[in-house]
Amino acid sequence: MFGCVLPGHPPQFNFTQIGESRWAITFCLPLSSDKIVVFLTGQLPLPAGSGTAVYISKAEESSFEYLGHINNEKPSGLFTIPIHLVNNVHPHTLCVGLSVESIDTLRNLEEGSAHQHTLLLSRKAELAQQIGRDL
Repeated sequence: MFGCVLPGHPPQFNFTQIGESRWAITFCLPLSSDKIVVFLTGQLPLPAGSGTAVYISKAEESSFEYLGHINNEKPSGLFTIPIHLVNNVHPHTLCVGLSVESIDTLRNLEEGSAHQHTLLLSRKAELAQQIGRDL
């Protein structure tokens, strides 16, 4: 039902179903990029009015970060792996989690993610201003 591609590595299809509407895959590779592609294989369409949320985490941690979503109308997505999870010197095991959710839930996740991104940019701008004043 799902697949993923890490640049420089063959496609992966061995997602494990961990709940009625949840799947996960783990990998421990030196990453040549901070990108990952997640896609629907086309074997089964998602239920009408739903999509699949894409999350990522270190395998040994229980908190996942929302990356975005795919759905029947947009069956693949290119997602950025957060920089703190990309470590080519000492690769660690990462887990990609997928969860089939209603479109309304996905909209809420997108809005929350956009708000957090705006806050992060604001904090970076404040830090840059402080550094500029200290020079």
